[in-house]
Amino acid sequence: MNDASPNRRLADLLVEPREDLDVEVKGWLDLTGSAEHKATLAKALLALANHGGGYILLGLTEIDSGIVPASGRPATLDACSQDQVNGIVQSYAEPPFHCAVHHLAGPDGSVYPIIAVPGGHRVPVRAKRGGPGNAIVQEHAIYIRRPGPKSEVPQSAREWDELLGRCLAARRS
Repeated sequence: MNDASPNRRLADLLVEPREDLDVEVKGWLDLTGSAEHKATLAKALLALANHGGGYILLGLTEIDSGIVPASGRPATLDACSQDQVNGIVQSYAEPPFHCAVHHLAGPDGSVYPIIAVPGGHRVPVRAKRGGPGNAIVQEHAIYIRRPGPKSEVPQSAREWDELLGRCLAARRS
């Protein structure tokens, strides 16, 4: 495998991880048992899909000095499978989309899941259901990435225009 391979580029995200509009960092999420954790991931997936795509790095946390490995690493990464992630997409996203999940070693030698979220959607992707108690993710909400970076509903005409512009460009192509 050469240095320009897709896995090498993804592994580079772990060298100096940072949150950006197209990169979201999350701690370890229980994707098989915790409804709150599933909703947390769903919100990030929806926002990145509407942003034009991006990546979610699992197993990391942000502290004052930067992004470091999160505590609570599970014994196995079986719960962070592509099937599990796409099941969450199917449960929350309208229209649904397909994510790729890669398990790659970081500089510390530990393996981390990286979720590749596609962009290029012809319509805004909305939440077809809410999270537990309609918290974290609200039913029918549309999420985008906002400076901070944050995953939130559009709050200005400019943010709506940018989202709809991406969708119209995807329709034309």
